[in-house]
Amino acid sequence: MSFKSILLLDDDPQFHRLIVPVLKSRGHRVLQAHSGQEASSIVEREKLDLIIVDGQLPDCNGIEWIARSRAKDDRVGLIFVSAYWRDAQSYHKLTKELGVSLVLHKPIIPSVFAAEVDILFGHKSPSVEPAPVEDIEDTLLVLRSEYARELPLKLRELAHSLRQIRTQPDNFFLVGEARTLSHRLRGTAASYGFPQIGEKVGHVENRLAAIQNNSQVVNDGFWAEIDVAMDFLVGESEAVAGQVARQVSERVPGIPVPYSPAIARILVVDDDEAFLDLIEELGRAHLVQVIRATTAPEALEKACMSVLDAALIDVELESEEAAFKLAVDVRALPGYDSLPLAFISGGGHMENNVDVNRVGAVCLDRSLERGALEAALQQLIAIRQVARPRVLVVDDDNDFSRRIAFVLSYEGMVAITLDDTETILEVMQEFSPDLLLLDVMMPGVSGFDICRMLRAIPRWQDLPILFLTSHTDVESRVAAFQSGGDDYLAKPVVNEELLTRIKVRLERARLLQERIDKDPITGLLLRRSFMEQLAAMLSESQRQKWAVTVCLIDIDDFKGLAETYGHLASDGVLNALGDLLRRRFRAEDLRGRWGGEQFVLAFRAETMPDIKEMMERVLAEFIAVEFRGEFGQSFYASFSGGLSQFPEDGNTIHDLLKAADGRLLEAKSSGPKHFVMASPEKQKA
Repeated sequence: MSFKSILLLDDDPQFHRLIVPVLKSRGHRVLQAHSGQEASSIVEREKLDLIIVDGQLPDCNGIEWIARSRAKDDRVGLIFVSAYWRDAQSYHKLTKELGVSLVLHKPIIPSVFAAEVDILFGHKSPSVEPAPVEDIEDTLLVLRSEYARELPLKLRELAHSLRQIRTQPDNFFLVGEARTLSHRLRGTAASYGFPQIGEKVGHVENRLAAIQNNSQVVNDGFWAEIDVAMDFLVGESEAVAGQVARQVSERVPGIPVPYSPAIARILVVDDDEAFLDLIEELGRAHLVQVIRATTAPEALEKACMSVLDAALIDVELESEEAAFKLAVDVRALPGYDSLPLAFISGGGHMENNVDVNRVGAVCLDRSLERGALEAALQQLIAIRQVARPRVLVVDDDNDFSRRIAFVLSYEGMVAITLDDTETILEVMQEFSPDLLLLDVMMPGVSGFDICRMLRAIPRWQDLPILFLTSHTDVESRVAAFQSGGDDYLAKPVVNEELLTRIKVRLERARLLQERIDKDPITGLLLRRSFMEQLAAMLSESQRQKWAVTVCLIDIDDFKGLAETYGHLASDGVLNALGDLLRRRFRAEDLRGRWGGEQFVLAFRAETMPDIKEMMERVLAEFIAVEFRGEFGQSFYASFSGGLSQFPEDGNTIHDLLKAADGRLLEAKSSGPKHFVMASPEKQKA
């Protein structure tokens, strides 16, 4: 199938760097535009198959540009990508009136996005360049080989159960056990790429179901039919095991079998090969894939192409200033505004510690003992994984669950499996999944019953639940929705469909939670959510004897900015400050919109003088941002702040906020761009 011409219209160059290589790697021709005017010019002279449009462009609104484009050509495919969720009216306009095929929310996972594009085109485009060894196809081939080696044993186990049933046809326990074995093999064998085996085992399962419904069907002809099926299955399974093993040895000679997929990825930027080797060795011990880079450009390129959990940067790679710039550039990439960062230092101490904290990093000493370095890496990765989507796969077929968990983990999700429904409530309480994949046929209780039980518990009433089933008849589909399920997937599962459906459900759940927790203009926590997280931080700090610093900031003369330059321009100021605060500081630091033009931040285990200096440097970045009024006039903005600290200023949230608010008022009375961290009495003392 021929490759397609795609126009990417987005004013964010980092988003271009993230998406363009993935689309090009699948053979597509990608044109790029950074403004509506530039895109319109391209549309006039080029024949396009798809246009990807950002929601907010420098010279126009993305929806408005789509409307104008549709008036000229109603055939080209369209994808709308936005950093902020729009209202239902806009969604309806995009999908119903303007014919937009997909409405997506940033950040996006490049490989999933590319799969969605391929689905729109109705095919999967092959890569232009050979896939690397680490590619998902290679690893799945290894897993397929491992499954194929075990398949003859599983079929012999099924054959043994069938022999027992032949002597005891009225023993429904034995019949049920054999039906469970065949049901597992039916869905999993086809999912691993053995459709003939899956089909034949499905025939055996259907015959066992007939025994359960009517034992009178058992006769010599019945068993002769099953014997033929089982002879074929055992012989075919032994043949495919050898075939797949040869494919693995030819295509992926460097990967031993069995192979364990990485559960996390960390970018390490350093020109010391010995240190890179050490980190890689530590990574292998903990199933962490280390992505190596020796220069800043190489690091940015690899960050664009991967789903990262953390990054380590040598502070002396080129210069300290260059290392800080690389950290800022990585944090500016879509989806990485809270990526955990660490600087690697050779001296055990970095003089510019405030700048380290401002860009949201920690320091690691290159000379640390192996155990200490290992613990630091694990802690760094754990910070990121807390925010990764968590999926619980409940299926009594461990082979199938393992394959699904691998596919999900490869796409940046945290997936665990469960084959025993008796402990499902305890596991869910501890793991707190964002989505549940639930097999319909489970031993003892059906997936439908489990779903009904969960829907009766308030905490899980909104949890996305997707059923996995080999049965796609109308009755099964209706039962899935009647029990409270959100969707169902037929076994064998297609990877692209699995990822797309899960991503859609996770995205909807995330958007629902963001509407509750986050301010739509700034992207920061709303007051209630901020207070809940601050309470948890303060409780932990009281136990650990850590300091907590609270900072209230207020945009200077915000009312005057709105009256002079317009309310849309003032919203742009709020948006820019929110974006800057999200990309600065550590992942675990709290940032929220307190209300109006006020923002609130909280930092753990930092001194007030350091926080004051960090905020002043963020202020210096903010006042350098140029804004435009409604009539194109240029203007700049600034902010002031007040700080307080636990336990010096109090032991409660109320005390800390009251102290910070008083100092903010004092800062405002002294003029713009001021920070106050002590009351007048303490300053005199």
